[in-house]
Amino acid sequence: MKKQKEEMRVLQSLQDNFTSMFFEQTFMSRLDWFIYLNKMAPKGGVVFVGDSLTQEFLIRDVYPNRNYHNRGIGGDTTVGLLKRMDESIYQLEPSKVVLLIGTNDFAILHSTPETVTDNIERICRSIKEKLPGTELVLESIYPTISQDYKQIDEEAISQRSNIVIDAANEKLKLIAADMQIEYVDINSSLKDANGQLKKEISRDGLHLNTKGYEIVQCLLQPYLEVD
Repeated sequence: MKKQKEEMRVLQSLQDNFTSMFFEQTFMSRLDWFIYLNKMAPKGGVVFVGDSLTQEFLIRDVYPNRNYHNRGIGGDTTVGLLKRMDESIYQLEPSKVVLLIGTNDFAILHSTPETVTDNIERICRSIKEKLPGTELVLESIYPTISQDYKQIDEEAISQRSNIVIDAANEKLKLIAADMQIEYVDINSSLKDANGQLKKEISRDGLHLNTKGYEIVQCLLQPYLEVD
C-alpha cells in the first residue's frame, strides 16, 4: 500500500510538471504569435483579452472585416495576463479592450475571490494608466455547471464554484463603478433557474458552445461600436 501511494505521488508529480510545461509552451507560442500579428495589425481596434473563454470566441468569424483582435490564451490567469499586457494589449494601441479573466485563478492558483478581483483591478488600472484614451469593457466571470451534473469535465470545473464566482462578480461591479468603466453582466444570462451554467450552451461545464457564444455576442454588441 505504501509503495502504491508513492507511485501515485510520483505519477501525479509527473502529470503536474507535464501540464505546467505544456501550458508554458502554449503560452509562449501564443505570445510569439501575438507579437507577429501586432506588427501588421492597424491601431485603434478592439482587443478581446482573457483565457480560453476568449480564445474560443471566434471573433473573426463573428465580426468579419472588423479591426478586432483575439488575445485569449487557454489556461491563463490574472497573474499570467499581468505579465503579457504589452504583447496582448499595449502594442495594438486599441480604442477598446474587452476583458474576461479570472476563472482559472480559482482552479489553478487556488485564489480567493478577493485576490482575483484585486488582480483584475490592477489590470484595469494599468490599462487606464498606459492607454488613457482606451475604453475598457469588463465582463463578469462566467458561471460553471455543478459537479452533480453528469457528462461534464470535473477537472475543468473543479474549485470553480458559482459561490466564489458570484462573490468575485459582486466585487467587479464595484470596481467598474469606481473606475467608471463599462461592466457587462454576461454571467446572469448564461445561468439556468438553479443558478448553474445552462447545460445546452456548454460543452463541458465550463466552456461555451456556439449557442453560448451567440448569447455573449448579443450582450457585448452594444459596447463594441468604435467612434
